[in-house]
Amino acid sequence: AREMTHLDMSDNKFTGTLPDELYDMSALRFLDLSSNTIAGTISGSFIGQLNRLIRIDLRHNHIKGTVPPEFDELTGLDFLLLDYNRLTGRIPSWTARWLTRQEISISYNFLTGSIPCCEETELSQANNGSTSLEMRLRKINLAHNQLTGTVADLISAMSSLRKSPNNILWDRAPAAHYDSFSTGELNLGSNRLSGTFPNIAEYSWPKIQKIDLSDNGLSGTVPVKMMSENLESIDFSGNNLIGGIPVDLIHFPELAFVSLGNNDLFGGIPPQFSQMTSLRKLELDNCKLNGTLPTLNEKLEILHAANNDLTGILPTKLGTMTALSKYLYIRCSSSRVFILLHHFQYLFFSFRGDRSAFKSFHWHDPVGTWRTLFPQ
Repeated sequence: AREMTHLDMSDNKFTGTLPDELYDMSALRFLDLSSNTIAGTISGSFIGQLNRLIRIDLRHNHIKGTVPPEFDELTGLDFLLLDYNRLTGRIPSWTARWLTRQEISISYNFLTGSIPCCEETELSQANNGSTSLEMRLRKINLAHNQLTGTVADLISAMSSLRKSPNNILWDRAPAAHYDSFSTGELNLGSNRLSGTFPNIAEYSWPKIQKIDLSDNGLSGTVPVKMMSENLESIDFSGNNLIGGIPVDLIHFPELAFVSLGNNDLFGGIPPQFSQMTSLRKLELDNCKLNGTLPTLNEKLEILHAANNDLTGILPTKLGTMTALSKYLYIRCSSSRVFILLHHFQYLFFSFRGDRSAFKSFHWHDPVGTWRTLFPQ
């Protein structure tokens, strides 16, 4: 067993704790015990013995205790996956060694405290070449914990990553590395972060393509100036953001997912959004938006705009947007809507007043029969 390099016992019904014998498997490179009911803790005093590990996956178990700082001793570790457990305590302080991982994912636990920063002295040594570290961190997922702190703390932590050389999340990464690790993801959704983003380019995150800061306590406006030109997905829903929906979002040609719902955003939906040809999902529900619903990109698949103050008549082009075939959520206050919507699977309409005003809303079912949605 000491010569074993791969151990995959995932998706079983194992119980108990991590056996001490596991830590004697010094040749182990890939360990996957995910999707079991293993309990107990991760022994920090023994984890350092598995110094050849490249990937450790303990997701979907009942492991408790803290994240051992001894993971830092595993110099070859690329993937640390500890999601869906019962881990508590603070995240160990980042060291320059942590930045050599490709993915750190510890979501759906009970972690507390703020997001740690990397020590300035270690970053300085790495930048000066006194350590042979290759910074490759491309995904951080700490969502659904109890992390606290302000936006200033978050920027400080992210800035420490930005100062590191060859880091895939930032613009110092060589082109060859960026092609190999093309996705930079930051997921801190469903925590207890607060504060206001400084919406200036000085604090931009130029290589992060997917940002999820949903369900926190963030305030201010949508920090569009901090976002990467290669941005693919943003989720700032469930915060306390104010202001209008930034028209500048049209300048991100690869942006496919925009979720800004459950905020205090006001004003209209920019008609320029029709230019966003990559947009596939737009969530703007539960805000304070007003005005009419503009014509949107024909390739849009999901539109959530319920519980706003939108008025007017629904664009007739909705009936020809065949990509919009799954979900349509709209809050209506127009009394005259007549539109061909035969391709929808689900229609959700939220009303402010008496829905009996909707006497002329019809839909066309898949078998070709006209039906009145709200019969008199």
